Amino acid sequence: MDRLRVATIEIAAVEPIRGFDVARADGITLGERALWFRWLLLATLCTMALAGISLLVRPALPVDETRYLAVAWEMWTRGDFLVPHLNGAAYDHKPPLLFWLMHLGWWLFGVNEWWPRMISPICALVAIIGLERLASILWPQHRAVGRIGSLMFLSASYFAIYQTAVMFDALLLACVTSGWYTLVRASNATGWRWWAIFGVCMGLGGLAKGPVVLVYLLPPAIAMRWWLQRTVRAQALHWALAALIAISIPALWIVAAAHAAPAEYLNRVLIDQTLHRVHGQIGHPRAFWWYLLPLVLLHFPWVLWPRLVRSVARLHDFRMDTGVRFTAITAACSLLILSAISGKQIHYLIPIVALSFLMLARALTAPSSDVRKPIETAVRRGMLASLVCTLLVLIIAFGILRPRYDLAAAGDYAGAQASAGRPLAYVGKYQGELQFFGRLRQPVATLKPSTAMAWLQANPTGLVIARLKRMDLRGTPVAEFDQHYKSDRLLMFNAQTFIDSGSQFRTPAS
Repeated sequence: MDRLRVATIEIAAVEPIRGFDVARADGITLGERALWFRWLLLATLCTMALAGISLLVRPALPVDETRYLAVAWEMWTRGDFLVPHLNGAAYDHKPPLLFWLMHLGWWLFGVNEWWPRMISPICALVAIIGLERLASILWPQHRAVGRIGSLMFLSASYFAIYQTAVMFDALLLACVTSGWYTLVRASNATGWRWWAIFGVCMGLGGLAKGPVVLVYLLPPAIAMRWWLQRTVRAQALHWALAALIAISIPALWIVAAAHAAPAEYLNRVLIDQTLHRVHGQIGHPRAFWWYLLPLVLLHFPWVLWPRLVRSVARLHDFRMDTGVRFTAITAACSLLILSAISGKQIHYLIPIVALSFLMLARALTAPSSDVRKPIETAVRRGMLASLVCTLLVLIIAFGILRPRYDLAAAGDYAGAQASAGRPLAYVGKYQGELQFFGRLRQPVATLKPSTAMAWLQANPTGLVIARLKRMDLRGTPVAEFDQHYKSDRLLMFNAQTFIDSGSQFRTPAS
């Protein structure tokens, strides 16, 4: 009789689910609510622990993090919150939402480094909550799916480290997961409210990182009938409302910025950046199949768990499950679109990996022969072990690397010299690495090696900054500032001292 009961449970667990009941998804028992709050506390503590350790052991890394800090700082000092600038020139690579969030924190707490570095962890936590809420309405009868899938995703090594960076992807992920949740709610609603919120999520995603938000949100919206396997309740007016709101949010910024920026700036931000990434002119052009190996590695260390690997084969049993159809269609379509785009980066896969962990969690929650070890307990233990290992790697790695990547002292010295009235010049490609740390209020002259000597002769008391690979040092010129930088050295010389030594600048072979 016991074997018959177990078999009945297993059959019920894999029986196709042909829809979901939002009312049932909203009905939470006291026991489920207690589990949810325990999950939320664990996710929050782990996210903040990652953020706190990151603040302690690693600096803001050049060139990306220091560049985004520099853009936000320059907007702040210029009082221009519409058009991002970098070293005196309009910065057309990203929309302004992340910079505005930095400014909000600076307005509340004063200018500091810690607040910009906390934005991504906070957004990551919002995204984790969005994933869990999405799972709660896709699988209302399997509440553990969202808790398990979100914790596995949070503790995947790449995302655990990446979500502490001053980047745009955690902010985009928060918009995308919120958009998925509101889209599923909208698909089962008769009113306009959830469609309006879906439009807001799309619009904010566009303001966070541009049109790439459509790669993740349009496929499930277009394919709604296929993953629902029924006629969609939405009317044309609902779709129009969502589209209008999604367009209006970035359009408001574009219209306002049009009065403060040259026409070519908006053309670069709206068209050139996207087209150049599609064609591979920027954003690292790679082959169509390039994402296959990174997609596996982004599941580390969970990809080493035999129980999870075995669950992949069980996904076929859930092909009629509405939640699995939603996640599979969205992830597959997004992956195909990203693969067709020539410019590829590993972090573009983060939203797809988040959905894949929900699918795997659904398979893991089905009863199996291993009923002695509750799956949630196993996942929590695995999560904590993964995060501890990740934190140890972070602490050890940056204990070694920090002296070569921390530009705070270099920025302080450059800022002090600029405050004393000395002109500054950087020989090579300057991306604002010293701008925020030095609280510089004037652009740094950016020089080519072939024209640098002319600037030194015109500014004999100036401070020239360059990496050692850009210099052909002769004699024994004494550097005012010298530090290790990556695999090189960063040097600062008095212009006249550099001239008198007979040293020259050169373009390195690498």
